[in-house]
Amino acid sequence: MCLPVRGFTLAELIIALGLTVLLAASIFSAIGIYVRLTSSGQRQVLKAQITRALIRQMQADLSGIVFVVPETEEEEESDDLGLGMEESDTPTDGTSAEAAEAVVESAVTVTDPTTSIATQSIGLVGDANTLLLHVSRPVHPLRLATTQTAIADGLISDEKTVAWFMTGSGTSGYSGLVPVNSPQDGTAPFGLSRMEGDRFAMTLSEEQGADELLSSMTRLLAPEVQSLQFEYFDGMNWLMEWDSTVSGRLPQAVRVTMGLLLDDPGNSVGAFSPVANPAPELVTHVIRIPRAEPYVDEFGL
Repeated sequence: MCLPVRGFTLAELIIALGLTVLLAASIFSAIGIYVRLTSSGQRQVLKAQITRALIRQMQADLSGIVFVVPETEEEEESDDLGLGMEESDTPTDGTSAEAAEAVVESAVTVTDPTTSIATQSIGLVGDANTLLLHVSRPVHPLRLATTQTAIADGLISDEKTVAWFMTGSGTSGYSGLVPVNSPQDGTAPFGLSRMEGDRFAMTLSEEQGADELLSSMTRLLAPEVQSLQFEYFDGMNWLMEWDSTVSGRLPQAVRVTMGLLLDDPGNSVGAFSPVANPAPELVTHVIRIPRAEPYVDEFGL
């Protein structure tokens, strides 16, 4: 005796279809969360790698600063003539106070870092957007094995000029230089760049206005960096600009603030749409200058 075959009712089909949709939605949501978390982790790792590489190079540059305190014309003349006035010989008519005030007023102006390559000994000159250094970087003897290698590498001396700045942020100064590794698709380069070259060769290039040679010494290091700011610690306060030839010393530290903009493909997975105008992630790091003299309070406190 054959039993009648019973099929599914419409209600059962609707319930089964609904459960299937819910299960598929749960699986798709779980996959979307996994992809977003994975891509976010990869983005954080990439940000850490870029930041660590840039800060390590800046630390190497700042640790090799060469700076000699310049002597004023008055000091040179007094040394040549052998003059040594005692405290009792100091005039009391106020002329020395006026001269001191004139020296203080003349020391207020800070040199533009984009025009300081030819300076004899600048140490460190920088503002909020540009950092210019004179460093000593001896070359390994193996690189000086032959004269031909030395000429090919442009190894004239161990005195180097290093500059950090943002390429494409303007048309004046170093920002208008075109790095040697600029994109070949015709797009304008933009990002954190570093210029390094022989000090005497760069001095000649600046005096002759040869921007092509300066561009050949410039490399675009991090197009992910969208903003850059330098600050200089004098021992008590953070300043927005510094000139070692004016202050007569190096800053105690340099604070670097970079804004990185990295792609996150996980934002477009699932129901989450990508951010239209994402804000750069700020990274701040303080770099100590080992060759800076210890800070001494002028009041002795």
